[in-house]
Amino acid sequence: MTACLGPLIPGECSDEERAAYESIDHYDAVPPVPEDDALGGCRATFGSADDPQGVVDHYTSAMEAAGWVVDRPYEGRIADDTSTRVGTVFDLAAVNGPMAATVTGTRFDGEPTSWVVLVRRVAQRWP
Repeated sequence: MTACLGPLIPGECSDEERAAYESIDHYDAVPPVPEDDALGGCRATFGSADDPQGVVDHYTSAMEAAGWVVDRPYEGRIADDTSTRVGTVFDLAAVNGPMAATVTGTRFDGEPTSWVVLVRRVAQRWP
């Protein structure tokens, strides 16, 4: 028999998740304040006109320094209905013990990048 354990209350940013979020040196001088994510975990958003690659590089270094195992960053195009490129998405994923984190940026041409940082406890399985 296998069981899964997620957040105790869906949408709640637990103390453990908040501590994991706060273990990361965030990009801005004033880190974004995490809120409850609808599916559980701590979610924070911020905007930046800075080079998105610089933000990704910062989070890669900061997360590794805090003990997170960081997956290779992803960069992909955002296209409209005619397959014309209209923007770019940037994504970084990491794990640290039972915690998972993503840093996702969405930049539409001519606009600043909107960033979402999400930290949540991943489901656990046991016999």
